[in-house]
Amino acid sequence: MTSTTHTRRMTLTESDIDRPVIDPTGVNLGVVAALDESYFKVRVPMGFDFWLPHHVIAGVYDDSVELNVLETELDEHKVSVSGEETDADDPQPKTMHPAAVEGRYEAQAEFFARPHQL
Repeated sequence: MTSTTHTRRMTLTESDIDRPVIDPTGVNLGVVAALDESYFKVRVPMGFDFWLPHHVIAGVYDDSVELNVLETELDEHKVSVSGEETDADDPQPKTMHPAAVEGRYEAQAEFFARPHQL
């Protein structure tokens, strides 16, 4: 009988870029796309990429990064990155303040509530 051992560690390194990210039930969520001190980016094929804090990692294995949160709980842990596309000097992800999000949606609702001429 042959047994295989899976090496488990708790921190990501650059060598984990492109490693699959899964939830505790094995659902494939994407792949590791980028790292910084406190967060890592998950690239989602045909979807929106997102950042998660390192504390949601249950273990880093040879073939995957397993999270300690289910796919259905991800939204509670996602963070947005300030200037991700344009500000290379500030790659630090930041959690958006709820008031900022509410203000954005209120402004959009106000815009679309006004009559517009095409």
